[in-house]
Amino acid sequence: MILEMPKSRPRFEQAICPQKGSNDPLLLTVEDTMAKLSLGRTTVFALLAAGDKPNPGQHLKRVRIGRATRVTRASVLALAGLQMRPAAIEPGDM
Repeated sequence: MILEMPKSRPRFEQAICPQKGSNDPLLLTVEDTMAKLSLGRTTVFALLAAGDKPNPGQHLKRVRIGRATRVTRASVLALAGLQMRPAAIEPGDM
């Protein structure tokens, strides 16, 4: 019996791209964003501030829930040069 090894994905992509059926959140805390992008707190907040301006260059998209700040997973992927792949919808999923 021959076992095939799964195709490896870059470590960053594995850490941040949600898998089908996973419970990965769409919104990340600032601390989670810092860890995923290997950036400091000041840099993450500067990227969040850049996203509030018209025609931002490199930026992160923020969502505020009360006083809490969350970062969208899609903006983290875009900043890293990755894109979220839509999950394939199978006939039994609906």
